[in-house]
Amino acid sequence: MTQLIERDLKLEWPELYMVRLKLKRSLKLSDADLEWLREAAEAAGWKVEDMAEELRNLDASPGSRAARYKHLFEAYLREADKLVREGDTRQAGEKLWGAVTALIKFYAAAKGVPVMHWSRGRLDRFVDNNVGEQLRWKLQQLLDTAGRLHEHFYGDNLTPRGFEERYRHVRKLIEDVAAEILRELGGTTM
Repeated sequence: MTQLIERDLKLEWPELYMVRLKLKRSLKLSDADLEWLREAAEAAGWKVEDMAEELRNLDASPGSRAARYKHLFEAYLREADKLVREGDTRQAGEKLWGAVTALIKFYAAAKGVPVMHWSRGRLDRFVDNNVGEQLRWKLQQLLDTAGRLHEHFYGDNLTPRGFEERYRHVRKLIEDVAAEILRELGGTTM
């Protein structure tokens, strides 16, 4: 499995592959490396340091990473709610997207499936191929709606009402999905 991840990263994102190698060897990152790291972090809705940790540990077994993803999910969700209260809808939408990607990574890791989540296609592929019908539909909705909030981060293109309605919808979906995931995994608490 690790070899497939390495191969895919090297083929699809050679610049990130080089960043990963430098991180793994504790080498200094160039300005270009840092830019690629920032791009990957933004695509995931994560902080740069969380993405760096993710790249550094891509070869770890997915199951060993579940607790990390659970922690990131909870942290980004809290941060999103805080940013909404402060009125920063762009950052709130981005952090909510980060929470969604971390929740899916948690579920995938608990099932032993690695997912390079800075690719929306990879998230969709995991959901489509590894999730039962009822939860699959909810996760697809979650990705679609939270993805719109992620787009808002880049374009500030939602009205206040449009943002608020989508944000509430995603928060409700997150609660439903998290509860269903926990039931499926045997009651691990979130």
